[in-house]
Amino acid sequence: MKFDPSCYPRTYPASLEWRLFFIVFLGIGVGCGLPYMILTVTGRGFSGGSPSILWLLPLPLGGIYSILWVRRFKVILQPDAIESQRFFSTRRLIRSEIRERYILPGNAYGAFRQIVLVPRDGNAKELPILMIMRRDALFDAWFAAIPDADEQERAYR
Repeated sequence: MKFDPSCYPRTYPASLEWRLFFIVFLGIGVGCGLPYMILTVTGRGFSGGSPSILWLLPLPLGGIYSILWVRRFKVILQPDAIESQRFFSTRRLIRSEIRERYILPGNAYGAFRQIVLVPRDGNAKELPILMIMRRDALFDAWFAAIPDADEQERAYR
C-alpha cells in the first residue's frame, strides 16, 4: 500500500496481548509487594530476617507504573507528523524532519522491538517507537516512505 495522507490521523494503542502482559505479570509485583510491604510497616510481617521496606518498594511502585504506562501508551500517525504518548511524556516529530529510520531488534525472542526515527537535526533526540501495537497496512505505509537506514547499510556492504 502506498502512503495516502487522506487516511490519517490514525491512533495505535498497545495491543490487547501487551496490555494483558503488563497488567497480569507486572501486576504480580503489586499483588505480592504491596501486602508484604503493608505487613512489614505495621509490624505484622515475617519476623527475623525480613527485608527492609526499601527492598519491597520497587515491586508495587514498578507494577503500578507499568500498568499506568501501558494504559497511556499510544502512537498517533498524522499525515505530516508522528506522536508518541507515554506515561510522563508526549513526543512529536514532523515527518519532513525525519532523516531515516532503523530497527532495534529487541530481545532474543523478538519482543520489545523498536522502530527508531532519526531526525535531520543532529541535536534533536531520536524517537523510539516500541512495537507493542497491532500494525496494519496504513501503519506500514506511513513508515515505508521514510528511508530505511538498515537497508541502506546492507546495500553499502
